[in-house]
Amino acid sequence: MLMVAESLLQLLETAGPEALSTVLRDQGPQAEEALAAVVASGYPDRSGITELEAVAEHTLRKPASGIGHRRTRRSHSKIRKGGRRCR
Repeated sequence: MLMVAESLLQLLETAGPEALSTVLRDQGPQAEEALAAVVASGYPDRSGITELEAVAEHTLRKPASGIGHRRTRRSHSKIRKGGRRCR
């Protein structure tokens, strides 16, 4: 977990919060588990871990557009008023 913490902190430092957010969103639900393990890992840079947590909290709290959500479109053009289908 120390190596994961170091990698995430390097990504945050070099590429910025947007890049880290993208990586976290791409990981889906596994990101929360990994972040919890990173926080508990005892990584010595506590200020870096705090910053990582802040970005992660903002990212994981905010719903990602279209990720994990399937939207279905219903075609209303084939249904008449009254619920009968056109043939």
